[in-house]
Amino acid sequence: MHLLSLLALLLVSPKLVDATQVAFKSDTAPATARKAFKDAGIVPDVIPAFDPVLEVDITYQYDTNVKRAVLGTQFAKYETQNFPLWALFGVPPKLRGANFVAVIIDPDAPKPEDPKNAQFRHFLGADFTLWRGALLHNSSAALSEYVQPSPPSESKPHRYVFLVYRQSEDIPKTISSGNAKFNVTAFAEKYNLGPPLGGNFLTVSTQDD
Repeated sequence: MHLLSLLALLLVSPKLVDATQVAFKSDTAPATARKAFKDAGIVPDVIPAFDPVLEVDITYQYDTNVKRAVLGTQFAKYETQNFPLWALFGVPPKLRGANFVAVIIDPDAPKPEDPKNAQFRHFLGADFTLWRGALLHNSSAALSEYVQPSPPSESKPHRYVFLVYRQSEDIPKTISSGNAKFNVTAFAEKYNLGPPLGGNFLTVSTQDD
């Protein structure tokens, strides 16, 4: 996310600035996220295991409204039209100067009962760093631009999974594969990213209300 976008969201939600001083929020802390990922089937549908070391906080802005994703929060489609704000809490000291890779995955495309296009990649970006203590931002082009969650009208709600990895020197500058049938675990293994450092998820209903 670019700096101007971050500043705009901070003006709408100044509490996000105060939140950078918090080590963990109990509703999305690593232990809570680990259990939620398993309960929601994200393990093993998206990743084979999940042992987070930090918290990933996701906030969407739409018009003048701000809404956080709290491990399964349901959103309407219109609420996800803009790229979200990412923040990391409880970052270990050894990671505070690191670069990060951020990914958004839909494991339910086109329908949860027949996910033949899964994993569908909704975003993939590299070169993210911490700003103001917790907020993720970058100035490089996305490897895969943000695609708004839009489950088909005849589908049940979809899960959208947000993952953060530590970036390696092997990360590519571009990727040529399509968004459908992406495999985030294979991508992480290919480019030596290691396991995800943290994650969050939300669901999006098929009704835009």
